[in-house]
Amino acid sequence: QEYILKNWEKEDVLAYFSRHKYGHRYFSSEIAPLLERGDHDIIMCYLKKNYVSEEAFKGIWERGNNEEILFALEQVSLVSPEIQKKIFEKGTLEQKRKFVSRFKWDDMLVNEMFDKLDKDGVEDDLLEYVEHHELSVVCQKRMLASVSTKFFKTYISKYGLWEDVHTVLLFKRSDEEVRLYLEKHHCLSNEAEDIFFLKASFKDKLFYIETRKRSNLHYLTALIKVRPVEYELLSIAFLKHADRFPRSNEISRSSKDRVKTIVNSSRVLSSTEVVALFLLDEPELFEKYINTRDVDFD
Repeated sequence: QEYILKNWEKEDVLAYFSRHKYGHRYFSSEIAPLLERGDHDIIMCYLKKNYVSEEAFKGIWERGNNEEILFALEQVSLVSPEIQKKIFEKGTLEQKRKFVSRFKWDDMLVNEMFDKLDKDGVEDDLLEYVEHHELSVVCQKRMLASVSTKFFKTYISKYGLWEDVHTVLLFKRSDEEVRLYLEKHHCLSNEAEDIFFLKASFKDKLFYIETRKRSNLHYLTALIKVRPVEYELLSIAFLKHADRFPRSNEISRSSKDRVKTIVNSSRVLSSTEVVALFLLDEPELFEKYINTRDVDFD
C-alpha cells in the first residue's frame, strides 16, 4: 500500500482507496507517506473510509486544510490536550463547533472560557459548550461562583451537580436558585444536607423532605441537630419513613417514669427508639436525650 501511495497515478490511488481501507490499524505511522504525497483528493478519499489516530489527526491539523480537518474530526477517537489548545486558540468557528459536538475540552481550556467570562461578562462560548457537555467537578465549582441566574438555570435543566459541588451550591447561589435545583434534582450530599437544614427556610426544608430522592436517611440526622427543634418537620419526616421504624420497642411500651429513667441513664437508643421517644409527645424528655447524645440515622 505504501508503494501504491508513492508510485501510482492519482486516479489509480483514488480507485484503490475507494474500494479498500488503508492498512489494518489506525492510521499512525502511515501518516507520513500520505501527507508526503500531499494530495487533497487522496487524503479526503482516505478520511472518508478510515478511522484516524491521534497522531494522524495532528498531521492533518498541521496541514491546515479546513475540509480535511473537519472530516478528520469525524473520524478521530481522541485529541490530545496539545492539539485541543491549538484548535481552541486558532481553529475556525466551524472547527471548534465540530470538535465540541464530539469531544469535551480539557479543563484547562474550559477554565480559559471562565477567565474570559470574568473579564468581559459574556457567557456565549460557555453556553454553547454546555449544550453538548456536562462540566467537571472543578469547572462546576467555578460555574457556581461566576455565572448568571440564566446560565445557572440553563445548566441545571440539562445536568445535575456532582455531590462534591453541593456545598458550593448552597453557599454561592441564592435560596431561589437552590430551590430551583432541588425541584429538578431532589437530592443533596450528606455534607450539604447538614448545611441545608441549618440555613434553609421552613418552606424549603419541607419541600426537600417531601420530594427528596435518596435511599439513605442522613437528612434525618441533619434535621434532628437543628435548634430550636423543628417538631413539625420531624413529624412529617418520621411519618414518611414509618415503615422503617417499628412501633413495638421498649420505649413505646414503657411508662413515662421508665422512659425518664432510660433517658437519664447512659443508655444509647437505637434510631427506632429515638423515633418512639419523639412520638411519646414528651418534648422535655426528647430534647434532653437529643441534646446529650449523638443521634445517627445513617
